Amino acid sequence: MNTAKILHDQAMEYYDLARIAKIKGNQRTHDSYMQKALIMEKEAAFKLPKKRTGSFWPYAYFRSAAWMSFHLNQFKEAVTLVQL
Repeated sequence: MNTAKILHDQAMEYYDLARIAKIKGNQRTHDSYMQKALIMEKEAAFKLPKKRTGSFWPYAYFRSAAWMSFHLNQFKEAVTLVQL
């Protein structure tokens, strides 16, 4: 889980940078940071063990990645991630 947590934390840092860029009105920078966050969040979700009973983290990471996909207008990707 360490690798997944590290990737998730990095993804959240990129997400924060994306939000700041959007507040400043820089959509291109926002999209770039959000795309990086999405890639890291998906990788984090797939690195978590699949058979962790009683843990919600795999679902949280996939949900987070789906939300990022949605906000990048990548709707098919968002649906796929939600279904995972």
